[in-house]
Amino acid sequence: SHFYRMDNYLRVSDLAQRKKIPGLLPMRTGTIHLGTALIREVMELTGIEQLWRSPFSLREGVLKLLMDDKRP
Repeated sequence: SHFYRMDNYLRVSDLAQRKKIPGLLPMRTGTIHLGTALIREVMELTGIEQLWRSPFSLREGVLKLLMDDKRP
């Protein structure tokens, strides 16, 4: 999947290489690899096989769940 390809690249890249990634905010270049490592671990532990990119934030998603009264 695209996520695993990017995660693999980020794991072996250095800061200079990450700074050249188009669209990656400069303030994220020092930590993005840590975030994808965490996501990878959670996916492996829970058996999640796919991710979907959303233009919305986690906060908006939780608010929608509460409004729909579909709490986990």
